[in-house]
Amino acid sequence: MKRTSPLRGLTVRLLTRKDDVDGLVAVERCSGRRGGFFEILARNCAQHLAGNSEWKAFAALHDGRLVGVGVLNLPCNANKVILGQVFVHPVHRHHGVNDALIDVRLKYATDLGMRRAETRIDGNNSRAVNVYERHGFSMVKRTGVRPGVDVYDGVKELTEPGKTKA
Repeated sequence: MKRTSPLRGLTVRLLTRKDDVDGLVAVERCSGRRGGFFEILARNCAQHLAGNSEWKAFAALHDGRLVGVGVLNLPCNANKVILGQVFVHPVHRHHGVNDALIDVRLKYATDLGMRRAETRIDGNNSRAVNVYERHGFSMVKRTGVRPGVDVYDGVKELTEPGKTKA
């Protein structure tokens, strides 16, 4: 599918209120997806709101309404971050929402001094693979992670704030 112009009025910020998480319910209704994915996403967002330092959740808002969510995992005693689940409302896909969620999470990680970002994507999700490659991730296909399940593991080396790669 062809990308269209970015949304005007799109902002991305740390998820700060339970209302943001409640907004996931409305997003889920429109998604056609049920169960596991949203349960995990909502649980990770709740961990963030509860002050769990390993989880950060970011809300993408268009004119003040929740249109996407992205999770960042900060493993203890590690110099890396994991870009976790992302969901963008179907009406707002292909308008740069996922790109904005990736950019903000990478900047957050860089500002914390993290050196590496990782992600894992379902082997059937070629659109997501392309998005992460566009953001500088090296994607490697892993087959048989579980019986019949292939995934792409993505890695990106981060620079320190204010420095550029040589």
